[in-house]
This record gives sequence, C-alpha cells and structure tokens, in this order.
Amino acid sequence: MDIAHEIKTGKKPCNWTMAYKSIIGFGDARVFTDEQTKKTALDLIMLKYSKNISEPQTLPFEYSESNLENTAAIRIDILQMTGKKSGGI
Repeated sequence: MDIAHEIKTGKKPCNWTMAYKSIIGFGDARVFTDEQTKKTALDLIMLKYSKNISEPQTLPFEYSESNLENTAAIRIDILQMTGKKSGGI
C-alpha cells in the first residue's frame, strides 16, 4: 500500500523516478459474510472518517440491504509488516 507518492521528472525519461512511502504486510485474512459483522465493520470505517467533516455523523448508521449484500468485510491479522521510503517524502 502506498501512503504517499510523487513523480520526480528529469530531462530524459530514464532520469524520472518516484518518491514514495509504502508498507507491505503479511497475515491471515478472513472473509465475513454475515450481515452484522459487515455492519460493524462499516460502522468503524464511518466513525473514523466522519470525525473529519463539519457535521460528524453518529451511530446508528443505516445501510441498504443491497449495499450490504455487495460489501465484503475482510479482517487481516497482521503477522509481519515492513515499510520503505524513497526520494524525500
């Protein structure tokens, strides 16, 4: 996953590069299909990102049945993680 990136240009194509920060993780993934777990996962995401808006939303959030049916909830238990950066970001 890239968390920041920027293209660095040069006079010749071979002088172009990219400044970046990235992280790679390895772990065990588990897919949840039950509606309640999907709702809980979506609620956690909504609570995190709605804090940064002018009128934060609060629980309970409402999700349509079709949205829940088309949503995958995946939990990844991280076993190993490494990071890398290049180019001064």
